[in-house]
Amino acid sequence: MLADIIGITEGKQGAPGELHGTFGPSSFCIGSIEVNTELGVFGRMNESAASVLGGELIETAFPDEVHTGDAYIISSADGELREYSCRIVKTGKQNEPAPKGIIIEITDDELIGLTGGIVQGMSGCPIIQDGRLVGVITHVFVNDPGKGYGAYAYWIYKRYGG
Repeated sequence: MLADIIGITEGKQGAPGELHGTFGPSSFCIGSIEVNTELGVFGRMNESAASVLGGELIETAFPDEVHTGDAYIISSADGELREYSCRIVKTGKQNEPAPKGIIIEITDDELIGLTGGIVQGMSGCPIIQDGRLVGVITHVFVNDPGKGYGAYAYWIYKRYGG
C-alpha cells in the first residue's frame, strides 16, 4: 500500500532516525508481498499501480560496473518522490546476495537537513549511478547517519526478480 509520510525523527550519532508514515486517503493496494528476506520485502506490483506510480524502466548495473563516485537515491522522505545526491564511497566484491555490498554517503544538503542522512524507513530506496540501477539502501550507520549500506540490485534481481 502507498503510505503518507507524516513526520521524521532526524538521525543523530548513536540514534538512527526514522520516517513516520500512515495509510491515508491516498493509500491503495499496489501489489502483494511474496517473501520477506534479509535483502528486503519482495512481491508483485498490480498492473494498475504502474500508471499511478509513474517512472521509467532503467537498466540494472552489474556489480563490477558499480564504482566509487557520484550517484543519487530516490526517496519520498519529504512526502514526494525526489532525487537526492549521494556518493558511493566503497564497493565490495560478492559471489552471492548480501545486504551490505555498497557503502554510500548522503551529500544532498536538503536531505541532510530534513533527515540527518539515512533513516529507518528509507530501506529499498533505489541507488542510481551512470543512469543505471546499482542498488538499494538497506541499513544506516548508527554512529554516522550520513552513511549507510546498500545491496547490489543485480543480486536482488538474480535471486528474486523476473
